[in-house]
Amino acid sequence: KAVKYSIFKPQKLYTLETIIPTLLVLDKNKEAISYYEIYEKQHPDNDNLNTKATKTLVTYAYIKTNNYDKALTIAKDTNNLYQQAKIYIATNDLDMAKKTVEEIFSTKTKSKLPYLYVAQIQLKEGYPKSANTSIDKLLLVNPQHTEALETKAEILKALGLTDEYNKYVRKIEKLKKERKIKRK
Repeated sequence: KAVKYSIFKPQKLYTLETIIPTLLVLDKNKEAISYYEIYEKQHPDNDNLNTKATKTLVTYAYIKTNNYDKALTIAKDTNNLYQQAKIYIATNDLDMAKKTVEEIFSTKTKSKLPYLYVAQIQLKEGYPKSANTSIDKLLLVNPQHTEALETKAEILKALGLTDEYNKYVRKIEKLKKERKIKRK
């Protein structure tokens, strides 16, 4: 309501930039999108609304709500290769996903996050052993990365390693529960 009823443009912008991340943390993605779209209609030429940070957050919300067309449009507009890869994988456009991941690696990134996408692609293509090797590169440096853990669990399931799979599922549930408690 604060965004809708703010009188001054700077007040609206500050409220918008504050509310979107808050809503995403609370997993209220549709509301975050709604606030963004309302403000976008009211102020289509606002440079602050079109910052890469704001668009990245809104793209994340579109991805979480499976609105991949809108998410991809914004991700391309901001040249966010990580989000583009995520979208291509989610939509099973694995050729574009591979090209995008290759482009990420060509930037000489120090991040291990692209290995998540490599693993997800390999798993979708039916190469769970290769996917396991790839995901371990990310988990080695970030053992509590939730999406990587979820991918690892899927890989273990595909490999038929039920006990290991169950272990990872419990680990993910525990981690999510701990994070919810910290948010409160």
